[in-house]
Amino acid sequence: MIFPDRRSFRRVLGAAVVGVLAGSAVAAASEDVSIRWLGQSCFLITTPDEVRVLLDPVPASVGYENPPQAVDVVTVSHEHKDHAGLSLPVGAYSVLHAVGPNGNDWNRAQFEIGDARIYTVPSYHDKEKGAQRGLNGIFVVELPNFKLVHLGDLGHVLDDGQIPPLRGADVLLVPVGGRYTIDAADAARVVEQIQPRSVVIPMHYRTPASKVKDLAGADDFLRGKNVVRVGGPEYKFATLTPPRQRTYVVLDFK
Repeated sequence: MIFPDRRSFRRVLGAAVVGVLAGSAVAAASEDVSIRWLGQSCFLITTPDEVRVLLDPVPASVGYENPPQAVDVVTVSHEHKDHAGLSLPVGAYSVLHAVGPNGNDWNRAQFEIGDARIYTVPSYHDKEKGAQRGLNGIFVVELPNFKLVHLGDLGHVLDDGQIPPLRGADVLLVPVGGRYTIDAADAARVVEQIQPRSVVIPMHYRTPASKVKDLAGADDFLRGKNVVRVGGPEYKFATLTPPRQRTYVVLDFK
C-alpha cells in the first residue's frame, strides 16, 4: 500500500491490529490530543505532533497556581486579567491576541504551526455587543483530523454568521458560570447551536480553588447530561476512536 504522507500512514497504523515484524512488536502511533485544564478558562492543548497551545493563561491571583509551562503558542481571547496572565509561560512562544490593543476591534488571527491551524471568530463579552464588557475572541484549533473550539468569555448566544466556522468541533470548551459570561441556560443553547460532535468541557465556573466567588458552579449546566468526571486535570481525546455519544467531560484542577 502507498501512503501519500506520514499522517496517512500513522492513521492506518493506529487503526490496524499490528502484528510482529522481525520479532519486535510495532506499537500503534498515537493520535491522541491532550487537553489539560489549568483553571478558569486556561487549557494546555498538546497535539499529536507535540505542538503545545496555551489558551487564556490564568494568573495565580485568580486562585489557580500553576508551574511555568513550556509552550509554542499562547492565545488570549480578551485582555481581562483572568485570561491574559502572560507571566505564566516560559521560553520562546508566539502570542495571539483576539482583541486589538485599544479594545475597540478584533484581531483576525490566523496562525499555523506544526500540525495545528489556529484562527479566531469575533464575538462579544456581553449581550449588548460589547457595551458592558467589551469584545471577545473565540479561538479555533484545527488539526488534520480534529477541531477544538474555545469560546473565551462569550457573553451571548451566537448569531447566524458566527456558527458556521464553529460547526464540526470535536471538542467544545464553554463558559457556564454566568455573571461575566453566558450562564448554564445560554451555554446549553450555544452547545445546540454549535452541535459539537463528541465532547463538551465546561469552564469559567466556581471551584474551591477560585477566588472569583460570584460565579455559579457547573451543576446546573451538567444536569441531565451524559457526564464523565475524569478525576484529574487532563483528558486525552482519541481522534481515531472518539466518543460516539456527546459526552460532557468534567476536569478537576489539581
